[in-house]
Amino acid sequence: MSVQFSNSYEKMSETEGTVREEATDAAPTIVSFQPTVPTRLRPERLVKRSTARSILHHKNIPPLSWLAYVSDGFTTLINAEWYIIIGLFSAVYLSSWLLFTFMWWSFDAAYVSVTNNSCIENVGGFSSSFLFSLETQVTIGYGHRYIQSTCHFGIFLLVVQSLIGLFIDSFLLGLIFAKISRPRNRRKTILFSDIACINVNAKGERCLQFRVADVRKNSSLVEAHVRVQLYWHKKDGATDEYRLEQNDLEVGYDSGTDRIILLTPVVITHIIKETSPLYTVTNDSILNEDIEIVIILEAIVESTGLTAQALWSYTEREILFGRKFIPMTNREKTAKGTWEVDFKKLSDVVTSEATNM
Repeated sequence: MSVQFSNSYEKMSETEGTVREEATDAAPTIVSFQPTVPTRLRPERLVKRSTARSILHHKNIPPLSWLAYVSDGFTTLINAEWYIIIGLFSAVYLSSWLLFTFMWWSFDAAYVSVTNNSCIENVGGFSSSFLFSLETQVTIGYGHRYIQSTCHFGIFLLVVQSLIGLFIDSFLLGLIFAKISRPRNRRKTILFSDIACINVNAKGERCLQFRVADVRKNSSLVEAHVRVQLYWHKKDGATDEYRLEQNDLEVGYDSGTDRIILLTPVVITHIIKETSPLYTVTNDSILNEDIEIVIILEAIVESTGLTAQALWSYTEREILFGRKFIPMTNREKTAKGTWEVDFKKLSDVVTSEATNM
């Protein structure tokens, strides 16, 4: 028996599901998930799957907190949207051109009044001063406008504007390089199963499992490790107030099994012992809880040496009891016997033999 899930699972946070069995004479019983109208709408999740970002609404922020963003301006700009960067640097370039336009215009007028000679040939108004400023900073090259060799302050001002233009260009190029070289998009090739399973392993222990796989073949992930946290919104028995509890779920930190090699898809397992926060959760009670299991996978991208992070989460309605994942890796039935990975089976599960949850 197998259960198949589609990869479009965003709407699952608002629906409960039932299991429907279909039997035919030629094939074994197939168990499929059918979403139904829930009796209780689930609140918004902490981690949005489509963007792999946390959804937190901040309020009562200190009035001067924006100063922290200004002091760390480079990081703020890296995280800014492209239209903000384009608009900001367009304003910076235009402001610098206009600033030196008025400086060239006023200086040339003062120079003419003192010496009766022009410091800049063929510059006599705002338009010609702006063109001279633009040609100087972007190194287009002078035409019939140029500085007289006897105008020493004009030469000094020319050097100052050239250095400022180089500084702005260098900062912009460095920012663009840092922004496009971030491994943020690398997480899009790291896939997680749409559901998590709770079953009983060969030792008779209850365990929580989910699957992760890497689609990209030509850029391996080095030193990949997984961290799992449980966020539980529950009522405090002493005060009757709801609070958000945060607990780590052990997936092999001490033994080192949290470090994985994503050469093939990997099933991550959390043993539900008496010390586990999930120890009291049962198949009947889980849908009445408000929990979210957040997965954090970090690894070094081999081709760039930068650290990539992928976020995923499972709510109480995305955790199935008495199920286990089916294998995704098989040898091709050819003479070479090449290994193949079927990513269509990433979220496919079968009924576990031990279903006493």
